[in-house]
Amino acid sequence: MTEYEKFLARFVQQYENQKKIVAVICGGGVSFSRIAMTPGSSKILDAIWMPYSEEETISWLENRNMESTAFQNAAVGGWAAKELWDALDYIHKEKSLKLSITAALTTNRPRKGDNRAYIGVEREFNTGAIYKLSFDKLPEEIYTDSIVPWAEQKIFNKRKQEDEMVAMVAVKLLTGFEKETLQELYDNGQLEKVL
Repeated sequence: MTEYEKFLARFVQQYENQKKIVAVICGGGVSFSRIAMTPGSSKILDAIWMPYSEEETISWLENRNMESTAFQNAAVGGWAAKELWDALDYIHKEKSLKLSITAALTTNRPRKGDNRAYIGVEREFNTGAIYKLSFDKLPEEIYTDSIVPWAEQKIFNKRKQEDEMVAMVAVKLLTGFEKETLQELYDNGQLEKVL
């Protein structure tokens, strides 16, 4: 069992909220879906949508009678995460805990922008709060390394690590589970509330 799988098992075992979680996840944080593979997750999970491409995410928003203006302007940003969260709120109101994630993480080519995720979570009084989680980037030399299998493994491992971290941080922000472990991320500037 990996550390991430152990985290999911602890979370499912200790979850006490009466509300189930409903999530929309775009581009990163898809490791959250592995909660469905954890025994007992039916008491926690209501639904997960994972529209991956920008086009499909825009369609997902529009099918819920929501504007997709912010998402179309910047698919990975605070306002895009807020639009996704608002779509969940429009559908589920007070029935479920709502989680939205949009992310740009390590990929198989050097990225011009930063590696980051925006996480929308439910706060008190059924309002959404948006957090930004930032990641360092791999050195560009890795993408041109002549030992291709080594480079591909480094890229794969970095992406997996980032994706699992996005999912863990999202769970902690949404539910307060093991939230004290987030302090280091706040202290080093990797995690910040943006909306």
